[in-house]
Amino acid sequence: MDDFLKPISETLIDEINAVETGKAVFPSKRLPPSKLGHVCHAYVWHTFRWSALITKNPKHARTAEAGKEDERRVIARLRAAGWKITDFVDGAQIRVETYNGHIVSEVEGVGRHPVHFKNQDVLLEVKSMKRSRFNPVKSGKPLSVVEPQHYAQIVYYMDKLKLPYCVYIAYCRDDGELFCHIIPANKVEARRLDELATSIIRSKIPLAKISTNATNHICKQCEMIEPCQFRAAPPKSCHSCFHGVASETDKGRWHCELACASIPPAVVLEGCELYQRII
Repeated sequence: MDDFLKPISETLIDEINAVETGKAVFPSKRLPPSKLGHVCHAYVWHTFRWSALITKNPKHARTAEAGKEDERRVIARLRAAGWKITDFVDGAQIRVETYNGHIVSEVEGVGRHPVHFKNQDVLLEVKSMKRSRFNPVKSGKPLSVVEPQHYAQIVYYMDKLKLPYCVYIAYCRDDGELFCHIIPANKVEARRLDELATSIIRSKIPLAKISTNATNHICKQCEMIEPCQFRAAPPKSCHSCFHGVASETDKGRWHCELACASIPPAVVLEGCELYQRII
């Protein structure tokens, strides 16, 4: 490429990335079940409490978008192979929703195989991944070891949907290879995840962190490192306020213990004059 054209090429890519990056925003207002399998419980607590703003990485966003397309294609192939799959009910994707709407996630599908699961619904979960993640999954090691967040997610789903098995299919986006795990429900692990979720949602102090050393390799890459390791002030919101709690009566809403009232969604984003940082 001619030298005088290179800056133009770089500018074009920067423009695309800028569209996908946007400004820093609060983390999700819901707690995804997969987060319960994260190696650091403090990280999950800080994201639920909005201890820091996050900026979307454009490469990660594009990868996630491509992964969703991969997963839809695998589900379509399962149907072609004879699976009877239910993924939408009344026009909406099947969801797992607990803790009064504070834990919400959509399920890939529930299905029956014409031979092996003829009279029994099982959970279907498809995950698209690069070869570096696919090989450990394919190695035969327990999914709870190689992909703990995936394992937590499907155990939680099976428990809430009362399903005995999950057909977990890994798709290697590098070359299209597939690998399948049949994973049984685990009531003991599901109970532990429920207890952890309760702690994350109700606790007013951060949960245990993976390390107290900010140079830990996981901590250095964490978007919550500033509030977690250095006690940086969180952005003002009702999530990061000591008086704010996840409502147990108004679905998916937040409640102010000081005002004894449900908080309007617009106010949650900004807090009020009674704000008291939780960390």
